[in-house]
Amino acid sequence: MFDLNDEYLTAKEIAGAYRISQPTLFRLVKKGLLPQGDLVGLRSRRWRKSAVVSAFEAMSRRDAA
Repeated sequence: MFDLNDEYLTAKEIAGAYRISQPTLFRLVKKGLLPQGDLVGLRSRRWRKSAVVSAFEAMSRRDAA
């Protein structure tokens, strides 16, 4: 469920912040590199900012190794 202490981001906000396309974002989710996000309403998803930041940091560390 929603954690009111964490900021939630849309796919568009994540894509803009990390300079990737929205289809790339959803490919990363499908590959399991990013979390699924939380369903909001019938067709909308939001991602916890902390989870997204952690996932991108993990990908960066993995690529650097």
